[in-house]
Amino acid sequence: MSGALRMFWPLFAGAMILTCFLIPASVFSQKRGLTRTEDFVVVRGRDVAAVRGSEVGSLRLYTCRNGKCKQAPAQVDKVDALGRYVFPQDKNRDRDGKLLDDNDEISFMASDCGDRMGAGQRPAGVTGGAELELRDPVDGGLAWAYLVEVPGGKPAEGLSDYVDYVAYDGAVYIRGRQFELGYKVGRINYDRLRMRMAGGALSDDVLDRQRVGMEGKMAGERSLTLAAPESIIKVEDIAVIDGPVRVIVDEIMSVHFGAISFQYGNELFMTFYRCGQNNEVDFKFPAAANTLFKSLLFYWSLDLTNDVVGSYYIDPGHSEPLVIRDETRSGVPGDRPHFWWGLYGPRGAVLQALKLDDDIVQYFTCDGRWDQDPKDDGKKGDSPGRLEIGFSCHEKGKVPEKQEYHWQNYILFPAEPTASGLAAVKNIFERPLSVKAGPLP
Repeated sequence: MSGALRMFWPLFAGAMILTCFLIPASVFSQKRGLTRTEDFVVVRGRDVAAVRGSEVGSLRLYTCRNGKCKQAPAQVDKVDALGRYVFPQDKNRDRDGKLLDDNDEISFMASDCGDRMGAGQRPAGVTGGAELELRDPVDGGLAWAYLVEVPGGKPAEGLSDYVDYVAYDGAVYIRGRQFELGYKVGRINYDRLRMRMAGGALSDDVLDRQRVGMEGKMAGERSLTLAAPESIIKVEDIAVIDGPVRVIVDEIMSVHFGAISFQYGNELFMTFYRCGQNNEVDFKFPAAANTLFKSLLFYWSLDLTNDVVGSYYIDPGHSEPLVIRDETRSGVPGDRPHFWWGLYGPRGAVLQALKLDDDIVQYFTCDGRWDQDPKDDGKKGDSPGRLEIGFSCHEKGKVPEKQEYHWQNYILFPAEPTASGLAAVKNIFERPLSVKAGPLP
């Protein structure tokens, strides 16, 4: 180093250090610190004011990793003023227009979110947009995605399609990356279930059938019980949204007891993601129910086959998992209040949960529904080695008839069939990610 350079070097070095401090922090993007990968994320139009009023067809989701930003799978679903999804099969499917409004929903996967966008990384053609910051309430981990408007732009090729609706030969199959569920046309209950195993492949079918139904004790002096099993509950799939992030099925369910002239119908929106389903149910209590019945019981359960022997069962009441054995019923949980259960083992993992709103939980008590039977006892629908696990919700007071009630039913399948895998999907409903919208960098 020359004498002159040696003389002025401290000044040059000091200037370089000062320059580094003066560069805006946005130039240096923050790295993704979010470790959760199972969560699906749904944002409403009202929460992203920067793109409200944009053409839905021009919206794209971008995520950034290591200084490079690219499109990620996202789905925009129109929702009308009455809260109903706009399905492509609807005759009046243009009723909600083509612009993003407050009710519309944008869905994507947390696993696709990445680093914070730095200065100069905004994609070409972007005219406006919002930064979406995801935060884990458990450890504060962060990740980012960018919902932007690109007029005239096209979706990138090769984006992932996480779940599909396939109907053929009188049956419907919902196929996600981590599961496959199947049911016969017109039936409310699943009769096929394949789960993701440790190596990534899906298992063989492990479901005898899903049990869904209600039982009511008749009013009057005689204590008669009237049952409505899944066999008399009829369902019609009337419309389907099959997008890259989620499948939404519009179903009409009906129950009819001819002997007592009791009929009940309800519309259900069944929603499926890469890791399973989240069904949000809105219903009004049947007007004739309080007159005809002293009390009601509703139940949902999975009647699993002997293939799950050797798996482990957990629920909130057990600090240690229970081993599923086919030679004994010893150690089975019995009935007690809880709202989720999980199973994991060589054939995969599944977690089922009920999340009742406060307005309905005050009228029902939900218990575990468990029956381990190594033999076929001759009852209709039973199969050797079946294991029934689920919930029973008992009415504990007369339910007001005119009020609309809401609950959510989850059936989730983790990427890893382990206890930690179940904990990861349980976070979806117990500790949901928060999303904060802000301006683009």
